[in-house]
Amino acid sequence: MTIYRQDVFDYLKTVAPEEDSLLKEIRKEAAELGVPAISAAEGKFLFLLAKLMNAKKVLELGTGLGYSTVWLERALPELSKLVTIEREEQYTRLAAEHFKKVGSNVIELIESETTPVLEQMDDEFDICFMDEYKAFYFLDLEHCIRLVRPGGLILVHNALEGGWVEPEENDLDSEELKKWHKMFLSNEKLETMIAPIGEGFMLARKI
Repeated sequence: MTIYRQDVFDYLKTVAPEEDSLLKEIRKEAAELGVPAISAAEGKFLFLLAKLMNAKKVLELGTGLGYSTVWLERALPELSKLVTIEREEQYTRLAAEHFKKVGSNVIELIESETTPVLEQMDDEFDICFMDEYKAFYFLDLEHCIRLVRPGGLILVHNALEGGWVEPEENDLDSEELKKWHKMFLSNEKLETMIAPIGEGFMLARKI
């Protein structure tokens, strides 16, 4: 039996983590502008993973308006580093305004396509969170593997397309989804699983 029933979703909304005023502001603005953003429950999931990993250096691909970035930043200790990359000028401008309200120097926001930036990076991260257009996953995965430390995590959002996966469907979106599932699950440098949390998360530990 699938857990993705409407009554389960409705219940989970009633026990979702509390958001402070900044998180509420970002999520409201994202909804008004039609900008994709993770849910509060997914944000808390990222927060807890970063805490459990004792993460000090995080790479995020796809900033949006900065909702997930703020959740991640709040999991990091002082003197940490969170690099987030966004290709859309409007999104980076609005995200930068939100980050001013965070009150820390942890976040580094880069406006660019992800791949050219990753190609030039030689840093090492505890976590890489991929929440960009799926077409870029095929280009960016090997860069993320290179940049994440052994034992580090690569996390991918929207791994189950909103919680519903139709194995027999042959439309282009379903085929694309299956291709990148296979790309992660068959990679010998990673230990990978798909977690049915929110929109679905791919969790891959670098061996």
